[in-house]
Amino acid sequence: MNNYGNKYGFHNPQMTEKSIKKINKQCFLKFDDASWHNDLCDSLYSEEKQVKIMLPNSQVTNEDNEEFNTFSLINQDCEDLFVTEDVDSLIRYINLFI
Repeated sequence: MNNYGNKYGFHNPQMTEKSIKKINKQCFLKFDDASWHNDLCDSLYSEEKQVKIMLPNSQVTNEDNEEFNTFSLINQDCEDLFVTEDVDSLIRYINLFI
């Protein structure tokens, strides 16, 4: 449950639910929903490693419409560690390097 009492995300709950279930099933780390309504997309956070995953909110990227189709793993300084369109690549990266 996120900060607004939603079970999954805020911006695109269906995509967020699918992503969080797969990531938490296959990652060695546990991620919690950290979505806020004023962010551009939903996010997951690992308290243990202090990293955040910004989730896609669309099937396509259109920055003018604030639509993004990538998973972005960022550190606590908001620096990109890894960006991909493929959730499996993200999971492999997390399991190997984080």
